[in-house]
Amino acid sequence: MVTEKQLIEVYEWVKKLARRYCDNIQDAEDLASDTMLKLAQSEYDESKAIKPYCKAIMQNTYITQYN
Repeated sequence: MVTEKQLIEVYEWVKKLARRYCDNIQDAEDLASDTMLKLAQSEYDESKAIKPYCKAIMQNTYITQYN
């Protein structure tokens, strides 16, 4: 389970990453929000790095919703 502290720490990085995927700022914010929501609801294994996990969630969300 992802803790609130982990979500706060990774949020700015997720927003920057979302800007690479989307040309529009609003779309990037939506993508970042969707990624954070899915991360918060996921069964994250804390023994693994969180940033690659976030990136995988974001890529899958982008492919599914924004393409």
